[in-house]
Amino acid sequence: MSASRESRSIYSELQNYLLTTMERDPSIKNNFESEDQSIVEHNLRMMDTDMQLLLMGESIGGNASAFEIEGKYYSCGGANGYADPEIGSIVKFGNFQNLKKEITLNNSEFTLRVAFDLRRPRGFFKIVSFSVSRAISPRGKKNIELSVEQYNAANA
Repeated sequence: MSASRESRSIYSELQNYLLTTMERDPSIKNNFESEDQSIVEHNLRMMDTDMQLLLMGESIGGNASAFEIEGKYYSCGGANGYADPEIGSIVKFGNFQNLKKEITLNNSEFTLRVAFDLRRPRGFFKIVSFSVSRAISPRGKKNIELSVEQYNAANA
């Protein structure tokens, strides 16, 4: 087993232990939730900066197609990214051919489909789907989903 896989295995065992003991000790749960909130805040910063920069260079429509929101169709852009597979902290946005191999090999690949409206100040205003191409823990997935919810709420 590689050192990377071994450390992830140990981390997964620790995570499972913490999840089963949280109910008995609320202080553990509070620390876990605090860390997750920090991860979500980090992800929101990445979505506000790196994701926006990536999307500005991507074609709109195409593979990402269009999405209906409140009776109106919006063209979408696809933002590929990589996140820590255990905790869901976004490491980098970008297409695999433009990123360092360590990033693409050691992290979970995901795609955010983002609706675009030229009349809005931000342009890319709503994440309409989140998909994962490589395994991610339930906690990692939850942290990215919470980040998507908060991004959408902030840009509504």
